Amino acid sequence: MGGTLLHPPKPQTFIIITISNPQIHILFIKHQSFTVSFLKNKCGLSSESALTASKYVHFETPEKPNAVIAFFNRHGFTKPQLARLVKRRPMVLTTDVEKTLLPRIEFFRSKGISNPDLAQILSSNPTILSSSLENQLIPSFDLLSNVLKSNEKIISALKRHPRLLNYNPNDVLLVNINILVDNGVNECHIASTLCSKPSTLTVSPIKFKSVVQEAKEMGFDPCKGMLMVAIEKIRSF
Repeated sequence: MGGTLLHPPKPQTFIIITISNPQIHILFIKHQSFTVSFLKNKCGLSSESALTASKYVHFETPEKPNAVIAFFNRHGFTKPQLARLVKRRPMVLTTDVEKTLLPRIEFFRSKGISNPDLAQILSSNPTILSSSLENQLIPSFDLLSNVLKSNEKIISALKRHPRLLNYNPNDVLLVNINILVDNGVNECHIASTLCSKPSTLTVSPIKFKSVVQEAKEMGFDPCKGMLMVAIEKIRSF
């Protein structure tokens, strides 16, 4: 080894790659770009809304979302209603039309709700489209029917407060209705309030019970309609 110069090892160079697979990243960007474009051009969303919605829904081909859009078009949705529905619940574009959307639409149509009214209700509260028919929608509708006695009044209530079907009927609506009955409120006054001011009966039962008690202590007679007016005013404060 005489005369041989020993050179120190060259320092190793480390390259940090933040994207483990650039091709996958590029593919994701491509798909997201397609989704954003679809949401703008087919659903009528603004650029900002489409970009936000694309964070919650992705599709590689237009077949399924096109089928969903065609379904809503057939059932009377206007372009603004479709845009509002997709903006509020973009995942609806990947929903199975036959298994999920159609049974719910058929249920409401069987209750006499017209396409224009249904489009108004669903575009304001698209959560209905993913709610269980057996465990949520049917029991809630049956309760409304028992109180309001007519589908026309139910439709009126739903148009005023589309989220009325979101509440568990046994945990909120039925409990609050029973509180009123126990305090001597006539059924006709309960039905009138549920139809014209449905949000009055959707507060938590604990709060609702205290509001009813407060209205009675103010001197309002449970047998007269003014008690329900007082309850609405107190609740809104």
